[in-house]
Amino acid sequence: MGTAREWLSALVWGGLFGASMAWWTARHQDATLPRRGRERVLSLALWAPMGLWFGIVTTFEWRAWHRPLLFVTLGLLLGTFLVSWVFRKKRAIDITDRSS
Repeated sequence: MGTAREWLSALVWGGLFGASMAWWTARHQDATLPRRGRERVLSLALWAPMGLWFGIVTTFEWRAWHRPLLFVTLGLLLGTFLVSWVFRKKRAIDITDRSS
């Protein structure tokens, strides 16, 4: 499953990717909206596993798609998509007919 040096490299690359993406998404949010704790936790819950996934795939390359790393790799992807699905923003649907 890799050496300690490879895992450290995966954590460094993943941390850099996750931190940069969290910073990038926070930077492009509307500045007039107040920042709430829930959005910060959600951003961390989304970008931390994606960063780790990026680090693993970057470091281990094709070995990330073979057993036993496959379970970690797919688990991180599935977990990220599950968190984003559970905490997705509900959008109001306009049901009024404006054609008339």
